[in-house]
Amino acid sequence: MRWKSFIMILFLVVLLVGCNSTEGDKALIISSDVIESVKTVPDDFYEQSDERVMVKKVNNQDEFNTTWNEFGLQDNPKEIDWTSKVTFFLGLTESGSCPFQFKAVELNADKTTMIVHLDEQSKRGDCTDDLTPRTIIVEVDQDEVSEVVYVEIFGVENHYGKTPKVELIAE
Repeated sequence: MRWKSFIMILFLVVLLVGCNSTEGDKALIISSDVIESVKTVPDDFYEQSDERVMVKKVNNQDEFNTTWNEFGLQDNPKEIDWTSKVTFFLGLTESGSCPFQFKAVELNADKTTMIVHLDEQSKRGDCTDDLTPRTIIVEVDQDEVSEVVYVEIFGVENHYGKTPKVELIAE
C-alpha cells in the first residue's frame, strides 16, 4: 500500500511540475522611451475612450503630427526615426494630486497585448479623486510590437477596481 501511495504522489508531483510556465510563456520587457507626458487628452476622449483609457498607435511622421494636435499638445511635434520605431499615445485620467509616472512596457507571451506599467508618484494614500487628464507618448521598437492588438495598463484601476485592457486604435 505504501508503494502505491508513493507512486501516486510522484505522479502528482510530475504532473504539477509539467503544468508550470515555461520560459516561453513569460512576459517580455521591451525597450521604451517616453517622448512626452502632459496633462491633456483629446477633446472627444470621454466618447472615444474605453475604461477611461485611450491608446493610439502611430507609424509615420504625418500621422504623428496630426495625433499630436488631436491630443492637445502645444509644442512642436518631435521627430521620430520611423524606420525602426513606432509611438503609442496613451490617454487616461489620473488623480490631480498623485500623477502617474511611466515605469516600463512589456509584452505578453504571444505578443498580442502590450502591458504598460504606471505608478502613482505619491504613495501616501491622500490622492484626490478628480480625474485630471494625462497623455503619455511612448516610443518602442516597431518589430517588437507589430502583433499588438490590446493594451493593458497596470497601476491604473478603472471605476470597477479592475486593471483596464483596451483595444488598440491603429491608423
